[in-house]
Amino acid sequence: MDDEVTCPPFESNPDIIASFVSDLTECERWKCADIFSLDAESEQYLPGKAVAIFLLYPMNTTAIERNGRSDSPDEEILQQVVFIKQKMKNSCGPIAVMHALCNIIKDETLATSTSWMHNFLKNSRKFTPDERGQYLSKDRMFNQLCQVYGNSGDSEPLEPDANVLLHFVCYIEVDKRLYRLDGRKSGPEYLGPVVGNSFFATTMFHCKQFVDILLAEESSVEFNAIALCVVPS
Repeated sequence: MDDEVTCPPFESNPDIIASFVSDLTECERWKCADIFSLDAESEQYLPGKAVAIFLLYPMNTTAIERNGRSDSPDEEILQQVVFIKQKMKNSCGPIAVMHALCNIIKDETLATSTSWMHNFLKNSRKFTPDERGQYLSKDRMFNQLCQVYGNSGDSEPLEPDANVLLHFVCYIEVDKRLYRLDGRKSGPEYLGPVVGNSFFATTMFHCKQFVDILLAEESSVEFNAIALCVVPS
């Protein structure tokens, strides 16, 4: 990670993430909502179909060790799943959002032809994960939006180079397979098939499993889950 390029840490706030996504895509079909309980029944309270889940959790040695079965990228998976290597310090929030958008957007119904996101997808189609990360770290508009939304929210903004103990990862479905995408790692982590054609329920199972690992180490754990949803046009 290039520590000379920094980003204000994103607050775990669905309104901030939804606005960030809308600015990147120029599309109003994106909605975000907090997930208050890691169970399948929580899906009924979402504003639309969940297409990605963002999990924010505290980084500690155990979490880092168990957050991936292997840090060796699988070339076959990298052909199917768009992955971005995090190059900017404290940019795990924006990178989690980019992981979601890059793997969900397939046409102009979710990102207009004039949007920044459309251009990024077109320009980065053949990039490696490292090249995508470098591109984002140097892109003026992306960095401007990161500054705007990193300094938004209810919490007092932190300095871009602050040592933040909380970390965002993204859960997505690609070809009925569930992946966890963490920009600190070398590639996507395959978690297993999506069970019962329910991305949300399968993701909640894996999120709860991961949080239980954290709770085994600490009596209480600060975490938050946010659903990225799509509503009909």
